Amino acid sequence: MRRVFHPQSELSQVPGTPLFQNLTLGFDVLDKHEYLIARCVDDLTLLENLDKTAKPKPGWYWIVSDDSRLLQLVESQADAADSIADVLQPIASLFSTNLEAGLGGMVRIADRTGNPIAIAAPLPGERERPCELIRAC
Repeated sequence: MRRVFHPQSELSQVPGTPLFQNLTLGFDVLDKHEYLIARCVDDLTLLENLDKTAKPKPGWYWIVSDDSRLLQLVESQADAADSIADVLQPIASLFSTNLEAGLGGMVRIADRTGNPIAIAAPLPGERERPCELIRAC
């Protein structure tokens, strides 16, 4: 099994930004030859009975951006096995900038002019739910 990023999009509550693109953590299930059997990912369609008061699980995070191209860059350069504190460091290096620690364990990366690139944030606790299985072809 290998921890991976899975790209998704969700409606945003931020004025002027209709969608937030995000990367959630998933798992690739591999056979003994390291061939992909299936991918286990967050099922965003399950909305009933979610506990919005649940605290985030340690080690679980997602990465959000308002630009899917930047998330593609994160997906190709960052390692999903890294901690929330370290996962965006390769992107900071590419942009010659520093990570910014935020409230609640969030980590933000912006370019040198201050434009946001991505934010890694603890995955809300209500996101713990059955996963979607995507079978490999």
